[in-house]
Amino acid sequence: MAISTGRRPRSLLIATAATALEAVALLLYAVLLAVQGLFWGTTTTDISSGPGLVVELVVYAALGVGLAVVARGLWARRGWARSPALLAQLFVLVVAVPLLRSPDAVPRVAGAVAAVVAAAGAVAVLMPAVTRELGLLDRGRPAS
Repeated sequence: MAISTGRRPRSLLIATAATALEAVALLLYAVLLAVQGLFWGTTTTDISSGPGLVVELVVYAALGVGLAVVARGLWARRGWARSPALLAQLFVLVVAVPLLRSPDAVPRVAGAVAAVVAAAGAVAVLMPAVTRELGLLDRGRPAS
């Protein structure tokens, strides 16, 4: 149930955009794995074995679809979407830190982008305006 039908606060837009961007990244990675598996097979050391590749595809695609549902929930002002959105941001930060320590430039840049997006999403989803917009302040209080 949407609490408000007016303009969304900027922090809610940032949280939604960060979550949606992460969903797209996961889905694109699943597509990349599929393309690698189809065109290069599973014989190179960079690609998992056949069954392992299928499991990876399913996991990344499921996570991507799940995050897309969470982003849609944030956009629709659903209170349930806040916890999985925050958890996703924390997971992305956990993945970004080792990437930032990589000796190669590409993983460092990817880690920096991921860390900035996740930090912005985590801060945004915890803002009081988002809490109000998602209707989480009035829980447990009797209706007046």
